[in-house]
Amino acid sequence: MRRVKRRYLVVMKLRENISASEILAKSIDAAFGVYGLSRTRPTSIYKRGKYEIVSIVREGLPLARAALSLYSYDEIIVVRVTGTSKRARRIVDSMPEA
Repeated sequence: MRRVKRRYLVVMKLRENISASEILAKSIDAAFGVYGLSRTRPTSIYKRGKYEIVSIVREGLPLARAALSLYSYDEIIVVRVTGTSKRARRIVDSMPEA
């Protein structure tokens, strides 16, 4: 069985009290349905202030970007995509609090 390779999206939330992984999942579901959700499997792994790290499967990265551009309704913005959770956490920790 092959290891699942993941990418980590550093996301900035534009509204309070929302979950970036839920917004991403709703956007992917609206754009690509259950097939898109099975290809991406978005999971929230770290939150700090208005920033959040969402883990997705590497092959689903283009689907996630397309779904966010179509259906995110200006609720979240992807700041950066990294290959490791350690690097993503350092990026979030270096961001200013607002």
